[in-house]
Formats: sequence, C-alpha cells, structure tokens
Amino acid sequence: MQGDQQQFFSGTSYPQQPGYGIGFAPQQPGMQPGMQAGFHPSAFAPSAGSPDGYSPYDAESASVKGFDFNDQSIRRGFIKKVYSILTLQLSITFVFVAFVMNHEPTRLWVRRNPFMFWVAFLVMIVTMIAISCCGDLRRKAPANFVLLGMFTFAESFLVSMVAASYSSEEVMLAFGITAAVCLGLTLFAFQTKWDFTMMGGILFAAVMIFFLFGLIAMFFPGKIMQLVYSSIGALLFSFYLVYDTQIMMGGNHKFSISPEEYVFAALCLYLDVINIFLHILSIIDPNQAYYGGQYPQQPGYNPNYPPQQPGYPPQQPGYPPQQPGYPSGGYIPGYPPQQPGYPPQPGYSPQPGFVQPPPAMPGAYGAAYDPETGSVKGFEFNDQSIRRGFIRKVYSILTIQLAITLGFITLFLYHRPTKLWVQNHPEMFWIALGVMIVTLISMACCGDVRRKAPMNFIFLTLFTLAQAFLLGVTTANFSSQEVMLAVGITAAVCLGLTLFAFQTKWDFTVMGGILFVAALILMLFGLIAIFFPGKTITLVYASAGALIFSIYLVYDTQLMLGGEHKYSISPEEYIFAALNLYLDIVNIFMYILTIIGATRD
Repeated sequence: MQGDQQQFFSGTSYPQQPGYGIGFAPQQPGMQPGMQAGFHPSAFAPSAGSPDGYSPYDAESASVKGFDFNDQSIRRGFIKKVYSILTLQLSITFVFVAFVMNHEPTRLWVRRNPFMFWVAFLVMIVTMIAISCCGDLRRKAPANFVLLGMFTFAESFLVSMVAASYSSEEVMLAFGITAAVCLGLTLFAFQTKWDFTMMGGILFAAVMIFFLFGLIAMFFPGKIMQLVYSSIGALLFSFYLVYDTQIMMGGNHKFSISPEEYVFAALCLYLDVINIFLHILSIIDPNQAYYGGQYPQQPGYNPNYPPQQPGYPPQQPGYPPQQPGYPSGGYIPGYPPQQPGYPPQPGYSPQPGFVQPPPAMPGAYGAAYDPETGSVKGFEFNDQSIRRGFIRKVYSILTIQLAITLGFITLFLYHRPTKLWVQNHPEMFWIALGVMIVTLISMACCGDVRRKAPMNFIFLTLFTLAQAFLLGVTTANFSSQEVMLAVGITAAVCLGLTLFAFQTKWDFTVMGGILFVAALILMLFGLIAIFFPGKTITLVYASAGALIFSIYLVYDTQLMLGGEHKYSISPEEYIFAALNLYLDIVNIFMYILTIIGATRD
C-alpha cells in the first residue's frame, strides 16, 4: 500500500525524558534530571505529504485520501500489530528494571557510571528523531524495527537508572498502579463515545504550559514542587494515552493514523505508558536517593527515609505533647491509616447519588420531585431568571461557609493560645463531631429542615461552625506553609473544575451511580488500608480521594446548573446544593493537605 499515511498531530509534542522532571535543576554536577527523554515523535513529523511516491495527506480528515481505514480486518490487524510491538517493548523495559533492581552489582555499576546515562540518552534522542522525521525509516522493514529496538533498549536503560534510585517495593507499587491505570484508560478509550482525537491542540498547549512550569520550577526545587509537577504530568499523559489510543483506533473518530504507521503508533503509546509510570513513581516518593553525587537524582532523598504515619505530622517545636486520644491531622472519613482510639475525620459528602432529596416536596411548594429525572415536575428550571437567582443564592451561601472555615483555620494556625487550648481539650473535637453529624443527617434526610427558613439557615450555620472547628483542629497539626499551600492548590483546582463544569458539553450528571460506586470502593479501600499503614498507601488513598471528589464537584455543579443536563436539582434545594459543594471542596482540601503532609520528612 502506498501513501504517506502518517497522521500529524498538529505539533503535539512530548517534551518528556523518562523519569526526569522538565526544568528541574540538575542535582549533581554533569547530570540534568530536568532534561527530558525526547519529544513526542509527532512533534518531528512533517505537516504535508511526504515525497517518494506516497499518497497525498488530507489535512482536514487527518488521514490518507483513497484509504478506508474503517475496514474491520485492516483495523484489527493494525491494532493487533501495534499492541504486539508495545507488549514486547514493555517486556524489555520490565526485564531491564527488574534486573537492575535485583542484581546488586549491576545496580551499583549503574550508580557509579553516570556517563552511561548520556550514552543511552544520545541513542534514544537520535533514534527517536530518525523514526519521527524519516517516513522511509519508520515504514520499511527491517530499518524500522532496528531503530525501534535501539530506541527501546536505550529508553529501558534510562528507566532502569531512574528505578535504581528507589526501593523495589516502591517500583513494584508504581508498576502495579501504572498497569491498572493504563488498562482502565485503554478500556475507556475503546468504549467511550467521547472523541478525544479532537483534543490534540488542547493537549499540545497543556504540554507547553507543563514545560514552562518545569522551567520555572527549576528555581524553586523541593518536594512539594516535585509532587505537584509529577501529579500534573501523570494526569496529562493519562489524557495522552486515551488520545493516542483513539488516534490508533480510527473508526468513527474524527482523526486517525495510517495503518502503515504501526511503529509510530506503538512508539507513542509506549512513551505514554513510560511517562505515566515515572510520574507515578515520583509521586510515591518524590525524594530520590543520593548516591555519592554520582547519579542524577531528585533533591533531598534519604535512602533510609523513615516510614511516617500517614497524615500524622511531627509536632511543632515548643508545643506541649498531644493529649491521649487527640485526633491526628489529616485524617479523612474512613481514612485507612487511622490510629486506634483516634476519631474519624469529619466531612464525608452527602452526594446526590448517596443521599437524594425525598421523592415528594411539601404541598406549599406545589410540585413533586421526580426521582427519575432528578428535577421538579411542573417546574421549568430552564427559566433564566430563576436559574440565575438560584445559582447566585447557592454561591453566596457557599462563599460565607468557606469564609467562616478559612477564619477558623487561620485562627488555629496563627493564634498560639487557641492552638494550645485545642490541643489540650480533645473533648471539643467529639462535641463538634456530634453536632456536625446530627445537623448533616437532619438536612440530608428532612426536607422541611433544609427548605423552610429560618430552620434551614440555623442548621446550616451549626453544621458550618462545627465543620470549620473540626478543620481547624486538623490543620493545627500542620505547618502554616503546608496549610496555605493546600488552600492555594484547592482554590486553583476548584476554580478550574467549576469553570469546566459551566463550559463543557459533557454531561456529568449521568455519572451519579459511577461516583457512588467509586466512593464505596474508596471507603472499602480505607477500611482495608487500616491494617497496612504507611506513607505510600496514604498517598495512593489521598490521591484517589482527591480525584473522586474533584469529579463530584463537577457533578454537583452541573446538578445545580440544570439547563440541558439530564438531571438537575430543584431551585428550592439551595441549602442542599450549597452543602454538597461545600463538602466537595472541604474533602478536596483535606485530601490535598494529606498528600502534602505525607510527603514531608
């Protein structure tokens, strides 16, 4: 078959070297962990049809004119070939990593010979550019397999050098998480009706911002910066994995890649998986080991890093010892590593999928709640004036709740007598917890309580004060820098998610069942993890919790918006809507704070 059948992704580049954060300052002389293992191959691809008799490339359809890639036999054969190559590449990489991790002489040799990094890095860059830029090389056997083999061996060696700085337990945990994530994303890419192939421009812009963030981060080295950077990188390349999978699939997707480009497709997927693995590995332990200044590592890692209790920070100097039974900071409801006798962290959100408004409203409201549509029968919530007034009321209440909470947190952090009093009176935690649970159940289960003024505002005020006190107690165990960092990250995340919920055409209101199941799984994972306390499991649990409640925030926002979404909440449920959004934000904040607390020395 003829034709330059490469789909060019509008410059979608991967400025990512396996395992080395972009822009991070070199920790040791001569070594630059900030350098990335090359760009995504599509960054080097030409923007028009190649010479040498290949068919013209159609820029509008991102495919080769005259070729029908929807033919099932061709498509299946192409996908089979791509995944066969990818499996072989990942197997080689796994063998390299396993050998270096378990053969101590090789591990020591790798650490003591950093020049091999540059040799492998050079081979990887040269072969990647050759495969990406030269159509004949990547399409014609055996040249394409020779170059791909050299690239894979070089990349595998680089990954093994990175893995040599971690313990075998951390590497295997990262491997397991990566396998689960990539499998789930691949199945999602195959099954979803959403077309991610149109996101090439967005992903490219995200990569550029990611690259600039790495350059800026060079001047602010540290664990927190590395953790934030790695989390963003893992998320970004997760999207890229879905994008590249759908580009390979063709079919009904807007853009597709030629079936002759099996080497190129395998290369893209391989780099996606590798980058996800290395970013997850960095999240698990952002402090790489220091080996005599001879290996490029992340700053500040101590190979004898002590296992810290999840979310339980060291007490600030000069403060009296904590009283028995005092709640450890950073625990979230059902949080796995909770110590015996310590109270659970409050604030599990009564999500609409978990506690819904009752099926019928009081007669005074004149309309019945329809559980199938999640809205009020006989009431047109699309009326702009009513909808806007409802949204304004919800966000006004939410703003007051968050302001009260921030005031409590600030008081507990910066007023030493209050902080000492809280630490010396753990019984206040239990009183606040009882008030919070009673008011939460009352508002979630009793329609009259949450709809009729002034009863609804009294209960909401009691709940907010109790929840704010509990958060103040929790944050008192963290440093002010950690808390303010968590506040800043939470504000940025929630603002971005809210804008996304307002602008996106994707309807998240249909995900109530999925999110409910995810919350139950998270709770079960927390119960199981109680018996396996440790820093790593804390990071995994808190990261999963932050992700779930981030999606819940989008879900609850769209339920409040109504309009064209399948499900909506009644405009009389402004207390319930504000309560859901408040608990989403509080949970996101607590999970982020737990992640920050679990990564410090």
